[in-house]
Amino acid sequence: KKKKKKKTQLKKKKKKKKKQRDKKTKKKKQQKLKKKQQPQKKKTKKKFYKI
Repeated sequence: KKKKKKKTQLKKKKKKKKKQRDKKTKKKKQQKLKKKQQPQKKKTKKKFYKI
């Protein structure tokens, strides 16, 4: 019985860790997207000026 309890706790811990990691990667991806979008806006403006 004791062993079983430990296993479920481990599983819960792993799930929690995965959730945290997913949150982190999601945040990083969003930041990257934001960074990507900003210079593109500037580029399009420059193009308009050239035309």
